[in-house]
Formats: sequence, structure tokens, C-alpha cells
Amino acid sequence: MIAPMARARIVGPKSVAPRVVSAVHKLGFFHLTIPREDPLLERSKSLTSLSIESENKKLQLAESLLADIMEALSRLPSAASTSVPDACEIKDDDEWLSEAHGGQLGRVVREILEITRDYADLEAEIKEVRLYRDLFEEFEPLLAKVGAFRGMEISGVTLSSGYADVFEDMKRTLEEVTSGACAVFKGKEEERGLAALLLYPESFSGDVKRRVLGNKVRQVKPPDKYERGSFASTLKALFMREREIDSEIKRIRSRLEELANGYLAPLAMAADALKRIMGPLRTQDSVAGSDMSFWFSGWVPEADLARLKKTLDDEFGGSVVLYSKKPSRAEYSSTPVKLVNRRWARPFERLIQLYSPPVYGTVDPTAVFAVTGPLFFGLMLGDIGYALFLLAIAWGLKRFIPRDPLSSDLSGIAVNCALWTAFFGVVFGEFFGGVSAWTPLIHRKEDAITFLAMMIALGGAHLCLGSLIGAYSEMRLGSMKKAIEKLADFAFIASLFIAGWGGWAGYGTPFVLLPLVPLAVRVAVAGVSEGGLEAPRILSNILSYSRLMAIGLASVILADMARDIYGASEWAIIGVAGAVSIHAINFVMGVYAPAIQAVRLHYVEFFGRFYTAGGAPYSPLKSN
Repeated sequence: MIAPMARARIVGPKSVAPRVVSAVHKLGFFHLTIPREDPLLERSKSLTSLSIESENKKLQLAESLLADIMEALSRLPSAASTSVPDACEIKDDDEWLSEAHGGQLGRVVREILEITRDYADLEAEIKEVRLYRDLFEEFEPLLAKVGAFRGMEISGVTLSSGYADVFEDMKRTLEEVTSGACAVFKGKEEERGLAALLLYPESFSGDVKRRVLGNKVRQVKPPDKYERGSFASTLKALFMREREIDSEIKRIRSRLEELANGYLAPLAMAADALKRIMGPLRTQDSVAGSDMSFWFSGWVPEADLARLKKTLDDEFGGSVVLYSKKPSRAEYSSTPVKLVNRRWARPFERLIQLYSPPVYGTVDPTAVFAVTGPLFFGLMLGDIGYALFLLAIAWGLKRFIPRDPLSSDLSGIAVNCALWTAFFGVVFGEFFGGVSAWTPLIHRKEDAITFLAMMIALGGAHLCLGSLIGAYSEMRLGSMKKAIEKLADFAFIASLFIAGWGGWAGYGTPFVLLPLVPLAVRVAVAGVSEGGLEAPRILSNILSYSRLMAIGLASVILADMARDIYGASEWAIIGVAGAVSIHAINFVMGVYAPAIQAVRLHYVEFFGRFYTAGGAPYSPLKSN
């Protein structure tokens, strides 16, 4: 059902406005509206948006601190310990604010941000250094052979494949250019080629580059930022920089692990406290005020009005006044909708919210959906074996994801669907396909026509229920004309089945003409065009329920096919594998298709009889 709501207006001296807003947040059920959405506040030209400078500064500080804490938390590793230091055992949110601003936590946050400021650059640089290290490390043993020679230049080169002849040509050319004043140190031969060091006087540098180095002999140069003059010095600087960066990264990681073990939990607690502080502060924009007073309004469930009044009286001693009134019909479209249902139906509220909340003052179909949705699902799947699988999935969701609201709702929906599936599995005599252990009340394969007729009759009953709900909803909204239209639709659907039965029983024309009476009423009330088009629309909606039979029949045929494959196979392992594969496919299809079609029959055919979508979602102020 839709919880009755009341428009609530709170008025008091401006000095206590922040405390009142904070108290309302803690209650967790006040749906605040901006001033222009309250007709009374909108007409009051003397009231403007409340803005208290001290509160604005506090909000800015809290937002800045929260941003720093969240950034610090993102840079901390997982903690092996979640202990809370004595200095951080704080309960009051304002104390957390002070601690994060100028206390120990603030210093910890600044240290984390400081030591990790260049962390990403260090990681990027060490990747680059290691890339060149891998390229140049084969020159290290060669450099050890060279020693130190004044006035000599060292060049590292690589030779492409086919390096044997290239190496000899390079060596001869170098000796010619330098008149033999050179040395060549050959590296380890590999498939990709050969690395070598060339030692020659600096005075021959230009001639060596022109005549010796080229396409087949490529000079290797480290990045310019590691350049230290000679090739040997540059490589030494490159390898030393790698060790420096690696040492710095290890130091930062060690310190971060230490900080995480000591302060990860307090930082998370401080972040939660800052979020709680920021909620009421941000609410100021929706509070109207004058030089002396404040005034804000919103919606409260009627059941919580007494609690709100008691809180304001206890905390503010009569200086703050609460005014309340029921919404007028003109306000129904803007009144927030809070759905209140019994525990067994509550998971299906998620499907209603997914479609769109109903407009306030209309009807909440959650309880009906919680019965007919799983019923349609069970009619289509209708197998005891598959019901057990579905119960196992529901148990798994509840067991392994116990605190997730979505998995909890899905588990509840799955249990309802599984119970109806097992019930109809008994009715149809199906356990992973047809069984002979008991006589089914209805055999879906052999009595397909009877089953189809039953599904169409069920569809008609479902639409009749929707029309009656629609008539009730319109009467609540004060629209008698539309209520009569819905009652005419109900009579038309009922008369169709009476006429069908009369024709089948041979009672003749009077029964066949019976649907024309409610149709005439519909045309008289709604007009020829709208009233006349409703009849084929209703007929189309009724026939849509034939999908219950079609999908169910496909499921039992596949299940029987799996049973036949198992029985016909000469090799047991092949028969089991084939049967399991088909049952697995059938189960997935048998859950997906019935779920989609059961929801569709409600969203399109059933809700079309009465549902008014577009209600305002209920979003109360809450402390995080």
C-alpha cells in the first residue's frame, strides 16, 4: 500500500536552524522539498533562501577534508590490522571534523598525500628505466673489459641477423678509419643479433659515425635525461637510477602499509562522520529564512508525525513549531510515494520502483504482483526439479551475499517463484520432465488445448481484477466517469467469457450478444472513438496470456527430450552428459523467459487497466 503522507512545515528562530536541520536528518524520514515547491512558501515574498556564513564555511571545510581523506584512502593498501589508535577513539562528528582538520588524522592525511605525490611518476619512470635496462644490460659485461682510457670514445652497437659477416666488415672498416687504433668487444650471440662495444679515439668520432655506423650497424643511445657524457657513464647512471627509484618505491610502500595498519579504519570513520556533517549543511539551500526566522517544508509519513513533533518539543522547548496537513488532490502528483507492504511482498517493491512509482492517491499493486507474478512464473516453468534448483539459487544469494539489498530481494522473489513452480510441478506431474509416479491433474503436452483455454480464462480474470482496481482508484480520485469506464471494461471481459460458455453450451444468440451491453455503456461514457477501440484492445490483451501455455509447453518438451536422450544412449556417460546439458539450457531459458513474460503481462496488460505511473519517489533526509 501507499503510506499516507502529510505536508509538514517547521518554523523557528534562525539561530537554531542548523540544529533543527541536523535533528531532522537523524530522524531519517523527512522528505524535504525546495521552497518553490511549497505553494505557501512560494507566495511568501519576505522569505529567501537561508544562508548562514559560519555554516557555509563549515561545509566548505568538510568538503575539502572529505576530498583529501578519500584521496588518501584510495592510495592506502589493504590493512592487515583494523585497530583504532587511542587518540582517534572519537564519537562526536564535530570531533572527527576537528581531528581531520588539525589533529593527528589531519597530519596522517597530509603525509599520505605528500609521500605519494610523485608515486605515479616514480612507477612510470622505473618502467621506462627497466625497459632500457633490459636493452642495455648485455653491455655491462663488455664495459667491464674496456677499463678506463683517456681520450677514447665508447659506442654501443647492435648488429642485425646475419651478423657474422656484418661484424667482420664493421671491424675492418673501423680499423681502416682509425688506422688500427681501436678495439672491438663482442657480446653474446643471440638469435635477434649481436651487441658490441667499439673503443676508438675521440678524434675519429665523426668518421666512425659516417663510415662504420649505418643500417646494419645501429648505435644504441640511452635517453637524453640519463646522458652523462660517455656511453659507460650514461649506462652506469641509468642502472643507479633504477636502484634509487626501486629503493624509494619500497620505502613509500612500507610507510603506506604502516599507516594503513594504524589509520585505515579511523580514516574511514572520519569520512563517514564528514558525510553526516555535510548532509544537514547542504540542506540549507532548501531552507527559507528571514532576518529572524527560518522555515522549511516537506513531507512526512503520517505515522511519523507524532515522533517528529516530540523530537522538536524535547530538543527545542517549544521555540520550534510544526505545522502539518494532508495533501490536496492538486498536490498528489508532487507528493512523494512511500510503499509499505508486508514482508513477503516487500521484495516485489523493487519491480514496482523499476517500472515507476504509482502516483500518490492511486493504488499500489505490489501485494497483487507478489502473488500473480510468481503464479504465472510457476505455470510456465512448472517442474519440481527446476524448483529445487531455483531454491538453491535463492539460498546461495541469501548465504553468500547476505547484506546486499538487491540480492536479498532477488532471493525473496526466487523463493516465491520456486514454491509456485513446485506446486504446478505436482499438478502437471513433472520432475525434470514428465513422470509416471503419479497421475497429473493436467498433462500439458497431451491436454494442450485445455491448458490454453485455462490460460486465456486466467488472463481474463487477471484483467477483470485490474479493471476493478482501476474503478476503485478512480473513485478515490473523485473521477466517477472514469470509474464507470473501468466497471464497463470489467463487465465486458466477464460477459465475453459468459458468451463463450453460452455459445459452447448451445444457449444461442442472447448470450453471444451479451458483451454489447457493457460496450454500449463504454461508448456512451467515453465516446465512440475511445470506447469502440477499447474492445479490440481488451481482446488482444486477453489473447496475450496464451504465452503462458506456449512457453510452458516448450519447457516440458525440452525436459522430456533430455529424459529421452538419457534413456536412448548406449553409453551412460554420454546419456548423462547430454541430459545434463539440455536440462541446464532448459533451466536457464525456463527461468529467463517466464520471468520476462510474467513481468511483461503485469507491466503492459494488467497495469494498463488501472496503474497511474509517474509518482514522486520518497527520498527522506538521512544521516549517512
